[in-house]
Amino acid sequence: SESIEKMPGIEWVKKQRRKLLKSNHEIYESRYGSLEAKKREPYAKIIPARHALSQVQIDGFTVPVYYDNDKSTWNKLILFVVLDSHSQKIVGYSMGEGEDSNLILSGLQDAVRNTGSLSAEIVGDNHSFNKTDESKYFKSALDSYGVRWTVSSNPQYKAILERKFKHINEHYFKNIPGWTGQGVRSKDKEGRPPQEYIDQYQKAGYRLTKDQVKMWVINCLDEYNKTVLKKFGKSPNEMYEQSEKPYAISVNLFERVKLFTKAVRVTVRRGQINIIRSGLKYEFQLNAELIHKYNNHEVLVRYEDLNQSIYLFDVKDNPLGEVKPKTGIHGAFVDQDETDRMNLLKNKGRIKGFKTKARKENEALTHPDAYLDMNPVKTSKDIIREFEENAHLRRRAEDNDIDLRYVTVGNE
Repeated sequence: SESIEKMPGIEWVKKQRRKLLKSNHEIYESRYGSLEAKKREPYAKIIPARHALSQVQIDGFTVPVYYDNDKSTWNKLILFVVLDSHSQKIVGYSMGEGEDSNLILSGLQDAVRNTGSLSAEIVGDNHSFNKTDESKYFKSALDSYGVRWTVSSNPQYKAILERKFKHINEHYFKNIPGWTGQGVRSKDKEGRPPQEYIDQYQKAGYRLTKDQVKMWVINCLDEYNKTVLKKFGKSPNEMYEQSEKPYAISVNLFERVKLFTKAVRVTVRRGQINIIRSGLKYEFQLNAELIHKYNNHEVLVRYEDLNQSIYLFDVKDNPLGEVKPKTGIHGAFVDQDETDRMNLLKNKGRIKGFKTKARKENEALTHPDAYLDMNPVKTSKDIIREFEENAHLRRRAEDNDIDLRYVTVGNE
């Protein structure tokens, strides 16, 4: 009879699978993904930056604490961090419900605001942000400063930040009420609190609010920055302050605003700019010099917080100045205090300065009174006829010392 080969058993199949997963990189990658596979690849030893702000690393991290939300009971905050590679100090960050373009730009802007500088290099992963219009505009602006934007899916390039996330989670976020652990892959026995503890903080009344979680995170990051790292014997704050910064690129207030904020075209009316957002009207009054130059002209406006100030640029995008919100003044005398009276005097001074600028400009003309001969405003014949034919209007004119015989007519 014909011989039949023995079919391999399930144990033999499992054994062969284990051998292939250990030895064959492509099979391992196809099963577990490229990110996991890269952890098995040979890697170069990366030496951290020698100076502060030579390089910063950026990435997002899910804070493992649920917060109370009307829409869902399963919300967690995303923390976006900008870490200085040399000092390992967190120089900027932002928090939100998703790692979108706004969160990334807010975190980067916070870093520039805190340091007053751009780093020579920004290292991030291949995030969808890199394909957005905001990213193209931002990277184009960075190019003009000579900043290098490095995108890499290799975790070795961001190894410092990855380790810091783990360290901060284990030593600082762990103290936040409702902390759910290091993640399902953690092999640490202390990497996950007891299930009873987790269950307790899923109940209504026990979960923190979003603002409370934010406050805890802010406190944790502040503690991390000022705590001594055993490896260096100094805190990240000390490492950063004591380091030279030869490659940091200084950025002033107006340059920072231009980097991160798109401009809005606005016409100056009556010496001020009005901006309406969400049904609220924000008023900003210019000084005498700006009123004289830009009243009834277009300017570019950028802002971070309308309750604080706006930043003015001319139409060629040259900075003009910062303008604070217009201060309200009590109209009733009995309601006015010293602040109101001071603001009234300032407003009178602004008007006087505006008029003085115009007068000095007229005096500089070859014929100082030339403006009196240009386009005189004269009363039209129609209004004169209306007063002549209407007895009531004629009487009111006489009461106000108007002699209709001598009112100038015509449009010359």
